[in-house]
Amino acid sequence: MLFGASPAGTSSNPQPSLTSLSPTSATAGAAAQTLIINGTKFLSTSTVTYNKAAHTATYVSSTQLKITLSTSDQATAGTYAVVVTNPTPGGGASNSMIFTVDNSKPTITSLSPTSATAGAAAQTLIIDGTKFLSTSTVTYNKTAHTATYVSSTQLKIALSTSDQATAGTYAVVVTNPTPGGGASNSMIFTVDNSKPTITSLSPTSATAGAAAQTLIIDGTKFLSTSTVTYNKTAHTATYVSSTQLKIALSTSDQATAGTYAVVVTNPTPGGGASNSMIFTVDNSKPTITSLSPTSAVAGAAAQTLTINGTNFLSTSTVFYGEVLHTATLVSSTQLTITLSASNQALGGNYKVEVVNPRPGGGASNLVNFAVDNLAPTITSLSPTSAVAGAAAQTLTINGTNFLSTSTVSYHGVLHTPALVSSTQLKITQSTSDLATAGNYPVVVTNPWPGGGASKVNFVVTGPLAVLSPTSFTFASQPATTSSSPEHFTLSNTGNDTLTIASIGFSGTNAGDFIQNTTCVATLAANTTCTIAVVFTPPASGGRSGTLVVTDNSGNVAGTTQSSTLTGTGLHDVVLAWTASPTNGVSGYDIFRGTTSGGESTAPLNSSRVNATSYVDTNVAAGTTYYYVVTAVASNGTTQSSGSNEASATVPSP
Repeated sequence: MLFGASPAGTSSNPQPSLTSLSPTSATAGAAAQTLIINGTKFLSTSTVTYNKAAHTATYVSSTQLKITLSTSDQATAGTYAVVVTNPTPGGGASNSMIFTVDNSKPTITSLSPTSATAGAAAQTLIIDGTKFLSTSTVTYNKTAHTATYVSSTQLKIALSTSDQATAGTYAVVVTNPTPGGGASNSMIFTVDNSKPTITSLSPTSATAGAAAQTLIIDGTKFLSTSTVTYNKTAHTATYVSSTQLKIALSTSDQATAGTYAVVVTNPTPGGGASNSMIFTVDNSKPTITSLSPTSAVAGAAAQTLTINGTNFLSTSTVFYGEVLHTATLVSSTQLTITLSASNQALGGNYKVEVVNPRPGGGASNLVNFAVDNLAPTITSLSPTSAVAGAAAQTLTINGTNFLSTSTVSYHGVLHTPALVSSTQLKITQSTSDLATAGNYPVVVTNPWPGGGASKVNFVVTGPLAVLSPTSFTFASQPATTSSSPEHFTLSNTGNDTLTIASIGFSGTNAGDFIQNTTCVATLAANTTCTIAVVFTPPASGGRSGTLVVTDNSGNVAGTTQSSTLTGTGLHDVVLAWTASPTNGVSGYDIFRGTTSGGESTAPLNSSRVNATSYVDTNVAAGTTYYYVVTAVASNGTTQSSGSNEASATVPSP
């Protein structure tokens, strides 16, 4: 037998060939299924291996075999060789054909958390889904992150601070490896911008019309991409730091008073608008510099009042006498209002005030507009006179321009008037108002502003005696000697003849005084007479009395006028001596004592006596005094021996 040849009469099995598989693949974890193997030269005795493991083959035909793939055959992804082998003789293994068990494509259903705020701390991101593998990989923002396999439905990755440093939307993708496998759907993880907060503005306000200036906005979580609105209008922001932004306020931003919202907005994702912080543009406070006219007369017709000043607005209001008046704006320095006749009906000072509305604004200084009262005029009185001592009565005052605020004085004393009309007032004259004769002024006064006074005399008829002076002190008078006469004047200031009943003296020492008068029994109205009074004290010491005139002053018989009289009676010791014959005498000293030979060593006189007489006035009644005189030399110190002693006794009163 030749090597390799078949025995005589024996045929060889053919070598099979595979042309296709059906199906050609399955997904890992697939259910058991039939695998159809197509090819040529299959035998009923052909065997099949799948992944080198024998599988029972079902012969269909020389071109088709079938085997069963169990779940375990398809449990793990991979490429598995299918081979058909025909038995000897001949026969042999077919070509290898690959059956692929593919990995599943993963799906992400959710992320936890779904977002973070820019700058967040490192954290774990949980990825929930399906068909995850222990070999699954994860990318975050296209960057691979080590995945921790929890289960086929959950993976975890670590997000670092840098992963969350910048706001944005970041794709998370899970990828299963080949065979099969592939990238999951993309699930977005959002890193949000923080929402900003404004804590303060600097400055917080401006006055309407202010120049352009920088507004500093302090707060938190500001970004270089933050935007700012002022009064809902975008303003270019200058980024200083995460806690400060700046914008420029133009003159037009500050032209009109109001409250303007400042808002900072951070862009998406996240971000959003901050709280609103108010910047106030204040109205200026107005000032009144002058009024035109400055005054009117009570009862004037309606007229326009021009108010000059500064910072006036179209919304300024004007108060006149605390009553709101409609203002017409002429310019920022002038307003006008209408003063009605009733606004000027009564005299007084009426305050004019301009008020600018809030914000800011406020009340101006107060300027007075004077409504002047007219001066009153008295044209007549009714009655015009009364007799002294008359009963109380009503006095009617007729005239012009009388007011409810007019005052009336009678003889300088205010009397409550009753206003009958602008041409008539009435007052009550009491019995005391009419008790004494005289001309008494009746004065009607209208109050300030303006106003003035009018006077007419009311006559109370009758005599009126006045004695002057009402008291008198005579010079000290040596006892038993008479003074020079002192003159007292009796006047009749009334308007009728005064009847004089008597002139005399009363009091403790009435007899010390005597009088001589030019007064007679009657004294005509508005005339005078004189009473001469002499003081003759009979003794030393204080003396007093009263000069009394009894008459019918005020038409009342027995009325008295009096003057209090006082004086002092003196007892003096008068010394006289002959001059010293010695040359060079400069003067004399007097020495006094109350016992003989008991004269004092000090002179009685306070200064040198140059005469040859001396009056000792400092004496007491009932006392005996002893005197000695010495001559003093021209040197002022040397004295002569004393003169002979003289004595004198002062009488008792």
